[in-house]
Amino acid sequence: GLHSFFTFPKFILNFDLTPVTMIVYMRLYDRNFLSKRSGWADEQGRIYIIYPVKELANDARCNERTVMKALGELEKLDLIERRRMVKGGVNRIYVKCPWLNVSDRPTKSEMDFLLTEAGLQ
Repeated sequence: GLHSFFTFPKFILNFDLTPVTMIVYMRLYDRNFLSKRSGWADEQGRIYIIYPVKELANDARCNERTVMKALGELEKLDLIERRRMVKGGVNRIYVKCPWLNVSDRPTKSEMDFLLTEAGLQ
């Protein structure tokens, strides 16, 4: 049978992240493609995801405290942005994908391939 894979963006290696934080980011990055396909965008047209901490902890195979620490680290590095929508409610998470160096930026053909693979083109 076919296996499914996570996309591991090369630029993430430019950050000093723990393996768990990298896994959390990959989970968020992957979920972002699903949100885009589902048309989850805010008033400004920015794609967002909703990924409850409990579910993310389960998917990343770690505890909720570790996920909260990873999310805080990713937010401090400006790799994600969290917005609380209602008091006590879930956060919208905006996944950011900075191209730190021009050499990290995918070529047009690489980007076309990635978008096609993700079903976004």
